[in-house]
Amino acid sequence: MIDWLMLVLYILGVILLISGVAVIILYFRFWEQKKRLPEACAYLDLKQKTDALRQENAELEKARIELPILNEEVKAKRQWLEKNEQYLLSLSADRKKQEEIKVEYESYLDKLSILLQQLQDKNREIATLKSEHIVLSAQVDEKKTTINRLTTSCSDLKKQAEDLKSENNTLVSNVDKMRDLMQNLVKQKKQQEDAFLEIQKDHKSLETQLRLMETTMGDYKKRNQNLLDDISQLRTEKRQLEADNAAIQKENETWRVENESALRHFRELQDRVGAEQDKLDNITAEYHFKHSEIEAFETQKKALQDEIETLKNASQNIQSNLSQITGKASPTDALKDLWEPIAFPSLLPSAKERSEIDLLEDTQNYIRGKKLYFPRRVIHAFHTSMKCNDISPLTVLAGISGTGKSELPKCYAEGMGIHFTMLAVQPRWDSPQDLLGFYNYMENKYKPTELARAMVRFDMFNREQWGEIPPECDDRSDRMLLVLLDEMNLARVEYYFSEFLSKLETRRGVNIYDDMDRVKSEIELELTGRAPLRIFPGRNILFTGTMNEDESTQTLSDKVLDRANILRFGKPKSSDISAQIRNSTLRPPREEGMTYARWNTWCTEAKGIKVDRTISEWIDELNCIMAELQKPFGHRVAQAIAAYVVNYPKGIAHGKEQEMAFADQIEQRIMPKLRGIDLIQNEDALNKIGKLIARTNDEALADAFERGCKDDANGVFMWQGVDRSEDL
Repeated sequence: MIDWLMLVLYILGVILLISGVAVIILYFRFWEQKKRLPEACAYLDLKQKTDALRQENAELEKARIELPILNEEVKAKRQWLEKNEQYLLSLSADRKKQEEIKVEYESYLDKLSILLQQLQDKNREIATLKSEHIVLSAQVDEKKTTINRLTTSCSDLKKQAEDLKSENNTLVSNVDKMRDLMQNLVKQKKQQEDAFLEIQKDHKSLETQLRLMETTMGDYKKRNQNLLDDISQLRTEKRQLEADNAAIQKENETWRVENESALRHFRELQDRVGAEQDKLDNITAEYHFKHSEIEAFETQKKALQDEIETLKNASQNIQSNLSQITGKASPTDALKDLWEPIAFPSLLPSAKERSEIDLLEDTQNYIRGKKLYFPRRVIHAFHTSMKCNDISPLTVLAGISGTGKSELPKCYAEGMGIHFTMLAVQPRWDSPQDLLGFYNYMENKYKPTELARAMVRFDMFNREQWGEIPPECDDRSDRMLLVLLDEMNLARVEYYFSEFLSKLETRRGVNIYDDMDRVKSEIELELTGRAPLRIFPGRNILFTGTMNEDESTQTLSDKVLDRANILRFGKPKSSDISAQIRNSTLRPPREEGMTYARWNTWCTEAKGIKVDRTISEWIDELNCIMAELQKPFGHRVAQAIAAYVVNYPKGIAHGKEQEMAFADQIEQRIMPKLRGIDLIQNEDALNKIGKLIARTNDEALADAFERGCKDDANGVFMWQGVDRSEDL
C-alpha cells in the first residue's frame, strides 16, 4: 500500500510539476524494477525447479501406472518359480537315482578290483608253485641219482658177499679169524640194507609227493582256467558297465547342467524379484515424498504466480501511466539482445575455390604453424566427421586434459575459413534454455546465449518471418558455422542437448523447402505476448564438443554415442614435438570464407548411399560380432558408418581410403562401447574384432586394441585411444 501511495503522490507531483515529472517517474520505475529483480530471479529458479519436479512427478506417475503391470509380472514370475521348484524336485529325485546307480557302479568296481587282486595273488601263488616244482624236480633227480648209486653199491656188495662166501669155503681154516671180519661185514651189510630201505622209503615218499604235486598242479590249472574264464566274463561285464557308466555320466552331466541352469535362473529370478520389489518400494516411497513436495511447491508456485500477476499489473499500470505522461510507448524491444552482432571475421567468399585436398593440406600447415601436435589422420577423421553431420550431427573429442581437444576445432575452422563460436558448458545446465537463452519477464526481453545470436545469422529460411531485423544482424546463411561445446560432459548431455540433438537428427526426414514440413526440425524460442520465434539449424551449422575424463564429468548415454563420432585423444608418446612441427612457420588464418554451396559439393548424404561390397560385408560382420557381445547396432549406425566411408576424402591414402575410413569408425563408434566388458567371457568375440581390424591394415589401431585387451588387471577391456603420433 505504501508503494501505491508513493506512486499516486509521484503521479500527482508529475501533474503539478510538469517540468520534473518524466525524470522522477523514470527514476521511480528504475528503482521499483531493481527492487523486484531478485524476486523475479527467485521465481525463475523456482519455475525451473517446478518444471523439473513436474517432470519427475510425470515419471513417478508413469511408474505408478506401471505398478500393476509390474505386480502382474511378479505374480507370473512367482508362478513360474513354483513350477520350476516342482521341476527341481523331480530333478532332485532323478539325481538321487543317479547317486544310487553311481554307488552300485562303484560297488561293482570294488568287486572287480577285489577279483583282479585275487587273480594277481593266484598268479603269484602259481608262479611260486612252479618254482617249488622246479626245485622239487631237481631234488627228485638228485635222489634218483643217489638211489642209482646205492643200487650199484648194493650190487657190488652182493658180489663181494659171493666172493667172501667162496673165500669162506676155501678159508674154512681161517673161519675163526674171519668170523669177526664176517660179523663186521654182516653188520655193514645190515646197515647198508637199512640205508637202502630208508632210501626206498624216501623214494616212495618223493613219488607220492610228486603225484600230489601233479594233482595240485592240475587243480591249480583248472582253477586258473576258471579264473581266466571269470576274468573274461568280468571284462565283458566291465566293458558293459563302462558303456552304461558313460551313458549315465552323459545323462548325469546333462541333468547337472540343466539343474545348474535352472538353479541359476531361479536365483536370478529371486534376485530380480527382490530388486524389483525394492525398486517398487523405493518408487512408492519416493512417489509419496515427491507428491507431498510437489504439493508444497504448487502452493508456493501459486503464491508466486499471484505475486507475479500483481507485479505484472503494476508494471502495466506504470507503463500505461508513462505512455500517458510521455505521449509515446516504451522503446523496449523484446528481441533487441538477440539481434546484437557477434565479432565474426568477414570471411568473404573467394571467387577462386580451392580443392578439398588442398584446403586440408593448408589447414594441416596452419595447425603446425601454431606449434600444435595433431597427426594428419586425426585431422582427416575430424574433417570427415564434420561432413557426416546429417546422420552424425555431433563429433566428440574425448581424452585427458591438455591434449588440444579445444584447439583442434578452432584451428580447423580458422584454416578452412569457417565461422567459429564456443560455449563453455556449466555443471548446472539442465535444460535447452541454458543452450539458447530464456525470456526475462521483468525486462520483457529475451536473454539469448551466443549460440542463439549466431544461429539467427546462419538461418537459411526464417529471416523474413521474424519481422524487422537490424542491419547489423547480417545474413550469413550462405557460409558455414562450427559450434564447440567445451567440456560438454560437465553436465548431463541428455538434459540440455537431447532435444537439440533430436531436432538435428530430424533434418534427414523432412523437406526443408516445405514450410509446414520443416517445422518438425525447427527450434522454438519462447516469447511472451507473441508467437514463438523459430530457428532452423541447417547443415551449414556444425556441432562438436570436448569431453574430459575425470571424476567431475558425466558419461555419455547410448543415445548420444549412436549419434556421434568419438575421437579419443590419448597420452602423448613424447613430450617433445617433432622437428617437422618445430620448424614450421606461423601462418595467418584463412581470409576467404567457406560457402555452404562449396561445402555441400564435398558431402554425400547418408540417404541412399552405396558402399563397396567388401565394406558392406565388414559392416554386417561387425554387427554380428557386436550382437555376440550383447551390443548390436541398428540401421542408423550402419548407415552412419557407410556415410563416413563414402565421405572420406579421396586421394589421400593411395587407394586405401575405404579401409582407413572403416578402421576410423571401429575406433570412433565400436571401441567406446567395449569399455568394461569381461575379457574372458567375450574372448571369442574380441578375437573376431581383432581379426577384422587386421584386415584394415591399421597397425596403430591393432596395437591399441591389443593393449585394451591386456592392460587391465581386473579382466575387463579398457580403451585408451590410438597413438597416431607417427602419422604427422
